[in-house]
Amino acid sequence: MSVTFVSTLFYPIQLLRSTTSFIYTLFLLSVLFISGCSTIPPIDKKEPVITAPVCPVCKPTTCPKVAEPIKKVAKKTRGELNLPVIGGVENVVVEPLNLKFEARIDTGAKSTSIHAENIQLIEREGKRFVRFSLYDSKTKSLVEVERRFRRRVIIKQQDGNNEMRYVVTLWLTLGKNKDEVEVNLTDRSAFDYQLLVGRNLLTDRAIVDVSLRHTLRP
Repeated sequence: MSVTFVSTLFYPIQLLRSTTSFIYTLFLLSVLFISGCSTIPPIDKKEPVITAPVCPVCKPTTCPKVAEPIKKVAKKTRGELNLPVIGGVENVVVEPLNLKFEARIDTGAKSTSIHAENIQLIEREGKRFVRFSLYDSKTKSLVEVERRFRRRVIIKQQDGNNEMRYVVTLWLTLGKNKDEVEVNLTDRSAFDYQLLVGRNLLTDRAIVDVSLRHTLRP
């Protein structure tokens, strides 16, 4: 009976030891697990770096250049015939007397007129001539001229009256053009220009731009 008692008593003790050993093992594992978790380095959460905005470098502003006004440059030639462009006032030379006149260029006038004084119709050796005087601006004197009589014309004046004029031929130089044309003789002392150039000297020779003056070289 003593043996049975001892065996009965020893079994609970052995069971207690096993339970204690198991609990101790669980405790050690828990400690190791906790210590292991504590050894894991924490995640380094870096704060986002906020960089200050960089302002662009502003270039120094410059004042804009003021546009120059467009200057009207007249073409020297125009048209299909490539004719020279002349102004409303040009210098004309009466050849061969070399008398220079500042002339009004008038495309509305059919013929050319010149201021003349002492106009006379004469006859010599059965031929008729016209003797007249032209004013020389250089010497400020009158130069006597004699040319063959061509015909008479009736010119209607602005006041409505008709004027009879003698017509002669004269050599006139306008720029590079030198032509013998019919010129009627009249009193132009009341006008600004002693010579008026009409279409008989301009047709197929020049194009007139009345906004210009003295475009031709002397």
